[in-house]
Amino acid sequence: MVVWVIVGSLAAFFGVLAAVLAIVVTMGGGKRKGWKALAAAYPVPPDLGTIQVWPKQTVQVGAVQYRQGVQVGVLGRGLYLATGYFRLPPLFIPWTALSAPEPKRLYGRPGLAFGLAEPVDTRIVVYEELGRRFTAHLPRAQRR
Repeated sequence: MVVWVIVGSLAAFFGVLAAVLAIVVTMGGGKRKGWKALAAAYPVPPDLGTIQVWPKQTVQVGAVQYRQGVQVGVLGRGLYLATGYFRLPPLFIPWTALSAPEPKRLYGRPGLAFGLAEPVDTRIVVYEELGRRFTAHLPRAQRR
């Protein structure tokens, strides 16, 4: 009987620990590479205008993958990303801040990784078909 109480207590403890770690990782873990760091560097301007949006997209920001949970928008001036996860603020990243795309797999499918060097060193990965839609907006020197 005592053994089952100990096993149950340990299982509950590790379940709570796993949930807390998942929240910390999703919120960026305090590192300057996560979504919140990007939101601080790339806030959405008040005069955003009309956006062409693809809802429920799978996007990887840094080490965190948001499966079918990101709205991806394309404007003439930049890339718009918004998610409902943990009340993360939306992002607006100017095209000039993104590097040329590099091939990368995302959930086993072909994808494109766009790097950001300053002020946040991270990558944004999207499925290839979505990435191709906004690659044309990149400055000519950044296209591949």
